[in-house]
Amino acid sequence: MENQDIDNILDNIWEDIDHFDTENLKTLSNLLLNNVGYMLKRSIYISHCVDKMSISYSNTARKFIHLMNFIDSIKKFEKDLSLKTKNLKEFMLKEIPEYFCDDYEGNYEICILEPINRQTHNFQDDEPESVDEVYLKFIDLLHSIRHMNKINYVSISRYLDKITNKMNYSKSLLLKYELVRHKKLSTKFLDILINEEFLNYIKNQEIFKKWAKEIKNPNVDWCFMSYNNRPFDYINMYMRDIHGIAFHFTERLPVSVLEYMKQHPEHKAAINKGRSIFGNGGHYEKY
Repeated sequence: MENQDIDNILDNIWEDIDHFDTENLKTLSNLLLNNVGYMLKRSIYISHCVDKMSISYSNTARKFIHLMNFIDSIKKFEKDLSLKTKNLKEFMLKEIPEYFCDDYEGNYEICILEPINRQTHNFQDDEPESVDEVYLKFIDLLHSIRHMNKINYVSISRYLDKITNKMNYSKSLLLKYELVRHKKLSTKFLDILINEEFLNYIKNQEIFKKWAKEIKNPNVDWCFMSYNNRPFDYINMYMRDIHGIAFHFTERLPVSVLEYMKQHPEHKAAINKGRSIFGNGGHYEKY
């Protein structure tokens, strides 16, 4: 219902801007900030409306003030999100440094996988070709919010993947220990191992529950989510996290294979062909 309310207000702006009650911009702001994902989905239409209002209200002080208050509310959200993103990055750099890329200037940024344009199924109209300053600043705000949501989504997803691997490994160890314990006369040592491993599992389970809430409403589109959560990656994550087999997620190959390719360039084409079989679509970008 909220999405329909958003669309109704936007339609009123677009279809009859001269009679639009700018008091409704406060309602629109609240609705959009309660559903950031839908705001980003409808970002082009919203930008068209802001552009139209900025031009139409430039000589009407009262209406223009309402428009600027609306933009300021989005700006405040972007500022708060920026602080959250900064703090999240500092935390994730310590927990999952293997997912961060060096930009060769001493800055480490999370690596994300972006689908190519034809795979996004985004049929929205193009952004208006406007030079209006209010519009340009507003569209930059929306781009910044979308940009940070992607960063945060991938960071939390990768951290949850790591915690999930630890939980799965704990469960496999507990099963093995239980099977062995039933065959031993003396089980005190195994009892200690089982107790310690169970505590590890409980600890990671609590961490998982905490961070799963953070990603419940990711505010990123489904195509981006699917490209950054691919089954082939899970295998490599588990092998690295649990068995120490290093995997280069930017190049999408085990580190040992990359080293082999350096020494045997004649095999590079065959290795890359095999890599493409496992769905090496899209490309990584550093943000």
